[in-house]
Amino acid sequence: MRTRVARASADTPDRSALPPLLEMLHDTAWEVRAQAAKTLGQRGDAAAVEPLTRRLTDLSWWVRYNSAGALAALERMASGASPRGAVAGSLRPRYLPANVGRARPRGDTGNDA
Repeated sequence: MRTRVARASADTPDRSALPPLLEMLHDTAWEVRAQAAKTLGQRGDAAAVEPLTRRLTDLSWWVRYNSAGALAALERMASGASPRGAVAGSLRPRYLPANVGRARPRGDTGNDA
């Protein structure tokens, strides 16, 4: 249910939706934190940059992934580019690991052990 609320908040232009979304970044359920991060990126509010940056160290990789994607979307919006365009080069060194977005062969877990 909370995940649906976070998702629905993306279409609400009202800034009063921002504080609840920022609170959802601290929810106990990773699904809610991940959806809140994604929604914050879609909304394009610069006030979300610092809270999203803190989520880059979340225990859930989905939360980290959605937070990085949201930060990239916010950067694109700030630069005037399309929010669904390619990741801004200036973000990759600071926020995204080098392998984000690269396909792996089927069955490859990414562990080089």
